[in-house]
This record gives sequence, structure tokens and C-alpha cells, in this order.
Amino acid sequence: MATVKAIGRFTPADPKTHPKDWILCKDESPGGDEFILPYGTRVNHTKTQNERDYFEILDYRELKRKSASLSFATVNGKKESRLITPPAYAGPTKVLWDAAVGKVTVKSADGSTVIATATSQPQVPNGTYKIWPKVPATAFEHAAGFVHKAPHALSWWIIDYKISEGYCFHTGNNSLGCVTVTEHAKWESIFESLVLARTADNLYSGEITIKGHDLVA
Repeated sequence: MATVKAIGRFTPADPKTHPKDWILCKDESPGGDEFILPYGTRVNHTKTQNERDYFEILDYRELKRKSASLSFATVNGKKESRLITPPAYAGPTKVLWDAAVGKVTVKSADGSTVIATATSQPQVPNGTYKIWPKVPATAFEHAAGFVHKAPHALSWWIIDYKISEGYCFHTGNNSLGCVTVTEHAKWESIFESLVLARTADNLYSGEITIKGHDLVA
């Protein structure tokens, strides 16, 4: 009988080469490859076999309904499942990026708010876009140097605008078209607001509204 579980926490040996709280899983479809899932991702656990959990992913646009598996962890010399009882989830988080004033406002479903300094080149037009977690290859190039200030610096949220070009909401120094939080100490609070946030269809963490790009020279 299937049971709803979630991906547990994970601390990498080298946080500059593997993002904190993203666990390596295997795509169980024919020819499937390995990929990583973020903490809190809900899954429908179908079986355990040979110290490995098998499941169907229940969250996120690019992953929902994908069949995958995850190996057990070794804890104090014993093998243990890395799936956990689902934590408490919230409704969608709303992010507002005002390019004209250089601030992002991140408001969680419970009303808590984080305001931080940010930067962005005006590549993504003014408007409102869905966001969901993703670790693009460029994260390691542009954000690995900030993990001592923000342990989840390698956790990025992709913006639903020309997604093949990889415009994201993340922390760092440079934008290259992304919305980049430069006040690194506040990224952990932003991460916690987003990681367990879900839209009603479970496809997204929330949305980002961009304004003021038409006012940036």
C-alpha cells in the first residue's frame, strides 16, 4: 500500500559541490539517469527493496508523476530510509521584485515577510511568474562562494519565463538576467519560506512579481 512521505534533510560532505538538502535519486523510467530532489518534496512511497525506497514524485512541474528511487543512508553504522513523515506545508509564497528600488519582498502564506537588497538585469519583463526549485549548472559557478554566508546558496528557484535560458531567483552578486539577492544573510529565511510552500496543484512554490524594469536605465 502506497504511503505519502517526503524527502528528508541532507548535509553534503562538500557544500560547494553539492547543494545542501538536495538528495541524489535515480529516475526509474527506462534509460533513466540520476537527479537530485530538494528537502520536503512529497512522494508516494510504493515499496522498499534491497535498502532502497521506490516512489512516485508528487510535487513540482518538471518532476510530478516521475517514478524514482532513493538509497538508504548509513547512520551510526545502520542503514536507514531517507524518507520522512511529511512536514507541515504552507500555501504559496509571494515574491515581489521592485527593480526601481532594488528590493525583494518575500511573503509566506502565514504572513511572515523578508525584505532584502537584490539586483537584476532587465531580462525578464515586468509581470507575474510561477517559481519552483531547481539547481542549474550555473549555480555552482555563481553561488558556491556564498555557502559560508548562506548554507542554501545553491538552492535556486527557476522563473517561468523562457525556462531553457534559466532565469532564476537566488542569492549571489551578479544577475545575468536573474533576480539575485545580494543581502546574503537573509537568504536562509527566504529559503525556509519557499522550500515547504506549495500552490494548490503542487506544481510550484509560489510566484514572483517583477516590476520597475521599465524604469531601470
